[in-house]
Amino acid sequence: MNVLLVRLSAIGDVVHTAPLACALKDHLPDVQITWVAERPGGELLVGHRAIDELILLPRRFLRSPGEMLRLVRRLRQIGPQVAIDAQGLTKSALVCRLSGAKRRIGFGRPWGREISRWLNNQCVDTHSVHAVLRNLELLRPLGIESPQVRFDLPELPAETAFAEELIAQLGLSPQVMSDLPCATAGLSGSANCLGATAGSSKSADHLGATAGLSGSASRAVSTATVSCGSSARNDRNAGNSIESTGDEALHASSSDSRGRPFSPTRTKGDYAMITAGAGWESKRWPAERFAAVARHLALHHGVRVLLIWGNEAERALAERVARSSGVVEVQPAPRLTLPQLAAVARRAQLFVGGDTGPLHIAAAVDTPCVGLYGPWPAAGHGPFGPKHIAVQVEYLEGSTRQRRRASRRYIESITVEAVCDACDRILQPNTVSRSR
Repeated sequence: MNVLLVRLSAIGDVVHTAPLACALKDHLPDVQITWVAERPGGELLVGHRAIDELILLPRRFLRSPGEMLRLVRRLRQIGPQVAIDAQGLTKSALVCRLSGAKRRIGFGRPWGREISRWLNNQCVDTHSVHAVLRNLELLRPLGIESPQVRFDLPELPAETAFAEELIAQLGLSPQVMSDLPCATAGLSGSANCLGATAGSSKSADHLGATAGLSGSASRAVSTATVSCGSSARNDRNAGNSIESTGDEALHASSSDSRGRPFSPTRTKGDYAMITAGAGWESKRWPAERFAAVARHLALHHGVRVLLIWGNEAERALAERVARSSGVVEVQPAPRLTLPQLAAVARRAQLFVGGDTGPLHIAAAVDTPCVGLYGPWPAAGHGPFGPKHIAVQVEYLEGSTRQRRRASRRYIESITVEAVCDACDRILQPNTVSRSR
């Protein structure tokens, strides 16, 4: 069977869709998977073991008649029997429709947006909160329920060589690392398994209690750490509404569908990574606070800090953070492609950043992450997996447009102290001792 998978953008969303391809290959070993994606996010999928053919398109490909003609011709040559629209927009549903697939699976309400529900002919009403689990629900019509969650982001030899050379050139003290399961997220159906905190799974302080604000426009999180789980339940012992998962148990795996371990040989660098940029103003934490966190990591944990950036504005921001930190151990990284970023992040001790593509790349390659969340609820969009911490004080209950245009007060309500505490709990989970 030929299956077309369409997730065009954005970077983090492409990463969150990778487990869907892995699950298809696990449950239907003979399936031929074609993925259509836009650059640059689609470049992360080059060499992915679950994808038989990757079609990379330029951004705004719909505006180019030539690109559209070439795409349709290739899709008709492939002749998929099933097309899965994992984006839920008109443009992604249109690609599925033009492929000629008779069976077109997509999101129902509320994630099937614009006219996608009319272009797709089998719409799935999903119930999971987190995007990764929500995407996997699209496999229900194919008889696949509660599959293993595995990202398997590839690392090609060129990226391996680049990362190891960069670590050596910058003096980041690589150390041999015991092989960790790479690109996996283990779930046991409990609240602390979806991006929960390092530490106890019993206390409300470790699971992220929530309490409603006056009115319905926003929700406040009474602790600074939330679980990237699903529905809220009432906990009688804590007396608060705790973010927990209502999804069925999922099982971790560090092997591919043929039983071979996926994790490449890696060395662990003596460094952390920070991304201070974000595509939307409402997601941007102040540069001076990132500088304070970078300084804390350098002085209290003895690690170098690489500041990553994706464009000239973010490069200037990284340089500003480095200067403001006041320590030489904090420095901007060179320009990185997304596959190079994944390779460097795979070897880092920690990754800190807002709700951006690089954060989700780092989480997918199994590097512990601290995510900073403003108007977007971390329970649905936080770094996925048991070793990450999402820091959030309050979020906006509203549409994507409303959250994009939201006040910076949501992201700025996060304190330096809360982020440093989260970093400490990851880097020193048993003994946290510092003075600031």
